[in-house]
Amino acid sequence: LWLLQEGDHPFQVAASRGIGEEFLAAVRGLTLETPSLGVQAVRERRTCVIRDVSARHGVGAMQGAYQDEGIETACLVPLVSHDRAVGVIGLYHTRDRDWPEDELALAQAFANQAAVAISNARLYRSVADQAARMRSIQDLSARLNQLTDVQAIADAIVAEASSLAAYHDIRVYAVDWER
Repeated sequence: LWLLQEGDHPFQVAASRGIGEEFLAAVRGLTLETPSLGVQAVRERRTCVIRDVSARHGVGAMQGAYQDEGIETACLVPLVSHDRAVGVIGLYHTRDRDWPEDELALAQAFANQAAVAISNARLYRSVADQAARMRSIQDLSARLNQLTDVQAIADAIVAEASSLAAYHDIRVYAVDWER
C-alpha cells in the first residue's frame, strides 16, 4: 500500500509484505512523470494490470525492480477519494496470472473503501491539529492578559509561536504611537 504525499517523490510505503527494500526504494524514487504502471494507475484513476513482466518490452521504470523481485504479474489499484488519488495498492504475483473482471471490481471496491478511510483519517488528524492550535492560542491569550511588560509579552509570543505554525524566523515589533 502506497500513500501519495506532497513533493517530488510522492509514493510512500504505508504497509507491505513480501517485498524487498530495493523494490520499496525504487517506488519511493518515482515521480508523477515517471513512466510506470503505478503512476499510470494514479494519473488515470483506473486499475492497471500487466502480465508477463519479465518478457514484455516497455514496462517502464519499474521493470528491473519487478524482475529482481521475481514479479510476473502486477495489478495496481488506485485509491481515489473525491476524484483525488490518495494512494495505490500493488498486488504482485511471481507467476503469470489472469485478473478476471470480478476480481478487478472487488479490488477496486476495496481500494475505494480504503481511500475513504485514509481521507477520513487525514481529515481527523487535520481537525485534531487545528484544535491543538486553538488551545495554544487560548492558553497564550490567557498568559498575555496577565502580562504587563512589553518584553515579557514578546517573549511569550515567541515561545508559543512554534506550536502554532512552522517558521524560520520570528520577530515581534512594538509600535510606539508617540513617535
